[in-house]
Formats: sequence, structure tokens, C-alpha cells
Amino acid sequence: MRQHYFSDLLNILDTAITVIILLVDVIYIFFDVKFLKDVPRWTRLFRLLRLIILIRVFHLAHLKRQLGKLIRRLVSG
Repeated sequence: MRQHYFSDLLNILDTAITVIILLVDVIYIFFDVKFLKDVPRWTRLFRLLRLIILIRVFHLAHLKRQLGKLIRRLVSG
């Protein structure tokens, strides 16, 4: 299951973005790091990228359902 999930580039990118956001959050919780002042901007960018990926995944799932309905109509007709 894990190999199948990580065979898609978007899943790998989604995982990397999630891990980066979690690491930044942990750094902010446990450390007072002054050189990371611009990091919240990066996390916003990563969250935006993750949102775009999720929208694309939902769109692809919708297209797959529509294609399945079309195939069933062609086969039954």
C-alpha cells in the first residue's frame, strides 16, 4: 500500500509539504528562533500548494466517477 501511494509524484509532494509544515510548527512551539522570521510566509505557500494538490485530487476522483458511469452506459447500451 505504501509503495503504491508513493508511486505518484503528487503524493510525494503532498507528504513533503505536510512534513515541512509540521517541522516548522514544532520549531515554533519548542524554540524561540529569530532567524526563522520569514518561515510563516513559507508555510502559507506550502499550505496553498497542498490545497491546490487536494483540489486536483478531488477533481480527478470526480472525473474517474464520471468516466465509470459513462463506461457502464456504453456497456449496458
